[in-house]
Amino acid sequence: MVVHFFYIIVGLLGIVTTSIFFSHFKNNRVINMYLLILFTIISLKYIFDGLLFFKEDLLPNFSYMPFLSVVFPLQYLYFKNIVFETKKPKIKELWHFVFPLFLGLFNILNNNIHILGKHTLVILNIVFTTYSILYIVIIFTFLKINVWYRKSKIKILDKENTLLRKWTLFLFILLLLGGIRLLLTLFIDLVNNDFSNGKNNQWITGLLW
Repeated sequence: MVVHFFYIIVGLLGIVTTSIFFSHFKNNRVINMYLLILFTIISLKYIFDGLLFFKEDLLPNFSYMPFLSVVFPLQYLYFKNIVFETKKPKIKELWHFVFPLFLGLFNILNNNIHILGKHTLVILNIVFTTYSILYIVIIFTFLKINVWYRKSKIKILDKENTLLRKWTLFLFILLLLGGIRLLLTLFIDLVNNDFSNGKNNQWITGLLW
């Protein structure tokens, strides 16, 4: 029970933080729409997971975990847009969300007609893990080339780059640790033939959050 209260508190704090970020949306370079969406999704997930302990009938009859793979392209687009100083999402970036949507809808369909049969857990976890690792590598490569090792001959710009470098490194490490916790949970699920929706040891990510 204590853990679930903790989840609700973490989620509410996340909503408050997101609201504060939104109020600084126009004036702060490191805040864009993708960050607000990412924080909102994570915060709502914590609130929802906490409430499930007290009201189990809130639980849908399908796993929503595949839909949450959307957090990985959100992270990439967030970093990409702060590097290129873009505040609003672009239509051409929407293709990043096609696969998470497909994966989620396929999972719902599979729950009804059992396309994957007894191999559902293994296949979905492998696909989710592969997709997650792919985006983590893409994000790392992008930041390494465009932020962490970028130099400027103009002192003012170099100072801005230094601040951006520190912020992106901090946030990337934070998100990476959360991702590692999730992937380890999915791996343990596979070994134990369990399906926890990535919730086991979720309190670790909550402390980081």
